[in-house]
Amino acid sequence: MKMSTTKQIIRQIMKSEDSKNEVRKSIITNQKNMAWLTSQYDKIRKEYGSKFVAAHNGRIVESANTLPELLVKLKDKPYRKVAAISYITKKRPRLLLPSSVF
Repeated sequence: MKMSTTKQIIRQIMKSEDSKNEVRKSIITNQKNMAWLTSQYDKIRKEYGSKFVAAHNGRIVESANTLPELLVKLKDKPYRKVAAISYITKKRPRLLLPSSVF
């Protein structure tokens, strides 16, 4: 059995206009979910610090201690492909930039 490359798979998916629209909608939904997760990070951190979370439609829909455990929980959910997934730290993250950036 011949294995397809990622490029071949994408080309096949994108042949129909319906597939293109579905992919666009999924990307937009995922971006909205990630934007919500980012904007609510400090609130989420209080309850879900040191956990992996999945966010969809303005709420945390699943959480787990490990990424594999979270992926198992999402396996049969209709939003599994568009949920924003992130590890939530207990402490507020800090961004360290090299001095060459300034």
